[in-house]
Amino acid sequence: MRSQLGRRERGLTLPSSGPVPAGFAVLHGPLKSNVRPHGNLALRLRTSVAIGLLGYLSQAFAMNPDASWFERCQPSDGAGQALTSGVSVSYFNPLARDAGALFLGITLPPRTELRFAGLRFLAVAPGGDQSIELHPELLTFKLEPVNDDTRLAFTSSERLTNKSFSEVKFALRLAENAKLPGQFTLLLPRMSVGGHEQDSLAVHYRRFTPGGFVQVCGVNGVTRATSPATR
Repeated sequence: MRSQLGRRERGLTLPSSGPVPAGFAVLHGPLKSNVRPHGNLALRLRTSVAIGLLGYLSQAFAMNPDASWFERCQPSDGAGQALTSGVSVSYFNPLARDAGALFLGITLPPRTELRFAGLRFLAVAPGGDQSIELHPELLTFKLEPVNDDTRLAFTSSERLTNKSFSEVKFALRLAENAKLPGQFTLLLPRMSVGGHEQDSLAVHYRRFTPGGFVQVCGVNGVTRATSPATR
């Protein structure tokens, strides 16, 4: 796992594939108050959050291939996304040494911060009909617990910060093998670096052998041997 976490992934690509487009639409509803500011503001906030979540999910489900696509997709060594300012996210295949747990790797260059719009990580069934919410656990590069301040900043403010003058790597344990479905699309919350919102990937996983571990098999409806998914 350490060797995988140490490998920097570049670009929105799969091994042996070209660049992959990414992006979820973001909905920002206006927040105004009138004669009754407190009640109106609270109502508008709740409405804005609900609309934003529905918009995020509808956009996400629209990029999720159906079951027939998953039957045709091909295994990959993993996938990676390069964000602005040198921040990167790596999507790894689970390993036997970690009992098949699903991990992400996050690399932060010096003096950078990555923020998530919440901690709602989803494993979405083919076609977007159902989803399972995953609960990320933040670990160090060596898969050890982080210090209390770093853990609190992640769980309460959804942010990872590197205040040092050297690169820092984190790991996110998303789920144990037994809790992962055989076919799913992994969706991360929206991310921002330095206040600049970043595109998100829809990364597809499939369990190719009964009782085995899931493997990355595509990004945004694209696999190594097929064209973008059609609905």
